[in-house]
Amino acid sequence: MDKKIIGYTTDTEGNVTGEILEGDRMLKGKSLSYLRSQESKVELSKDDTFIKIFKAALPQLSSCGLSVPESRIFFYLLENVRYGSNAAKEDNGTLITRETISFELSMPISNVHRATVKLCQRGLIAIAKIDIGKVFIVNPFVAMRGNNIDKTTYDLFKKTRWAKEWTAVRKKN
Repeated sequence: MDKKIIGYTTDTEGNVTGEILEGDRMLKGKSLSYLRSQESKVELSKDDTFIKIFKAALPQLSSCGLSVPESRIFFYLLENVRYGSNAAKEDNGTLITRETISFELSMPISNVHRATVKLCQRGLIAIAKIDIGKVFIVNPFVAMRGNNIDKTTYDLFKKTRWAKEWTAVRKKN
């Protein structure tokens, strides 16, 4: 989306100074050339990973009333999602269990159980049984790692309110 330019500044004699008024910011000519130059960019390490949180999900996420334990667990799971499946696994590939969460976040197991049930009810995660145990899967319409998600994960969450909002925003654009 392009930024809206409100106008250009002028000096006392009415000459344009080269500064651009953009919203509530004023960009000076030198600032613009610096922002466009390569020296203003910082390259991240190739070892750095990212999690994509969808803009459409942010208003819902901030207003859905997550408790502190729910928020901590959701972001812990999100930190550990895998490419393609959004399944939460440890770096060594083992599944993250309620016991793991309890230990890692220093929370009683009963609080972890209660919070994961609430996160499931809110459609933020799902708990799926697979051949090696139960796995927590984060809703890919809220956040994901990478650019692609497998069909099974997509189908698991496609009827949630998060998917409906994500689809509505995509239709607008």
